[in-house]
Amino acid sequence: MNNLTWLELQCNQLTEITLNSARFPAKLELIDIRTNNLTSLDISFIPAQALDVNVEYNLISRFDVNNTSQNVTSLRMLGNPVDCSWSSLLDRSYSGCNRSDASIRLRDHHVKLCNTDHLRKNLFY
Repeated sequence: MNNLTWLELQCNQLTEITLNSARFPAKLELIDIRTNNLTSLDISFIPAQALDVNVEYNLISRFDVNNTSQNVTSLRMLGNPVDCSWSSLLDRSYSGCNRSDASIRLRDHHVKLCNTDHLRKNLFY
């Protein structure tokens, strides 16, 4: 796992994930946890030097943008009850968090897409 650079965990019905661990893959550049059931996100300690985090279409309703590791270079949170996305370190300085109830409808749509993909894989493989 020392050379792992991408980790894709979308559509797995995850409810929590621990990212702030000393055992974190040091070369990881991207973690994609889209379309799960996460309700919170702690990225305060990230040992990787530059990490893109995608947690779009979850159920994240609380997030402390001020307690985010400097090693997180981009954060995608669209489709959560709270969206604190930024696409670069410069954007991060100016970004704020937005709250939206409409995000739940977006998330539900993406969960349906996950379920459709799962059924399609079972039918054709």
